[in-house]
Amino acid sequence: MSAKAFARLARYRSPVPAGAPAPRRAAGLRLAVLIGLVALLGACGSPIRTEYAAYANRLQADNHLRTDRAPRDAPYSDRDLQRNFLAIAFALEQTSFQEARKKRLSRWQVPIRYLVVGGDRQDVARVDAMMRRLAKITGHPIRRVKKDSNLLVLFADQQERQQVARYLDHLSGPGAVALAQVVRISEYESPCRGGLGYGSDRSSIASALVIINDETSGLLRQACIEEELSQAMGLTNDDPDVRPSIFNDDQEFALLTDHDAILLRMLYHPLLKPGMTEDQARRRLGRVLADLRRRGLR
Repeated sequence: MSAKAFARLARYRSPVPAGAPAPRRAAGLRLAVLIGLVALLGACGSPIRTEYAAYANRLQADNHLRTDRAPRDAPYSDRDLQRNFLAIAFALEQTSFQEARKKRLSRWQVPIRYLVVGGDRQDVARVDAMMRRLAKITGHPIRRVKKDSNLLVLFADQQERQQVARYLDHLSGPGAVALAQVVRISEYESPCRGGLGYGSDRSSIASALVIINDETSGLLRQACIEEELSQAMGLTNDDPDVRPSIFNDDQEFALLTDHDAILLRMLYHPLLKPGMTEDQARRRLGRVLADLRRRGLR
């Protein structure tokens, strides 16, 4: 990330969620704590880049990071879709400082306005393409902006991540602490991560942060973009039994599958509402899938 990119980050503005922050992949956050961030050092070389490339090569050698969106060897039924939706939409995944736990249904109610900081033109194009796909899948309004964003996509290397975290240490409030925790997740724990901020109802997403480690490249980088942006829509968990899916930490699939697209359509179906419990949603999922089938979206 260049000094110019950090200067853009310093001008970043985002609404502050009214309620107490709540976690997604790491801790919840208030993106407004980034206000006032000054230009920092530019990118520098790191052995992490080489290690990530070797990691991606090992995954592909084991037939992981697959790019087929509709794999023939992983069929699924409506019952599977219902079970998988409940597993992904009503839980928070475990991290180094957060226990896995249940939660209510969450999704965006306001239009998403996203800003990309760092990366190159190809990264911006990849984010744009993924956001267009998510908008088409969910029917939710999404657009890229130059200011007044509520979703920040940040490409940053190790040195930049450390400096952002140190800056946040000097700020007060739970949002700053939570955001610093997101930034500090070890590059060996995950090459990418994200967090969500909620409104006063604790279920409507008000802001989001996605961090892509700039040491990633190729298919691993694309996998990070697709998974983190998809999870930022409100599907907050990873589960080892969900397949074929990117919402699964085994990295079998690199790209959002057709199965995952159905889960996102279910999440944004009008029969489901933010704040619903798992039991409340379960009773409606059959009708949700039947409606998607009638409209040719299943």
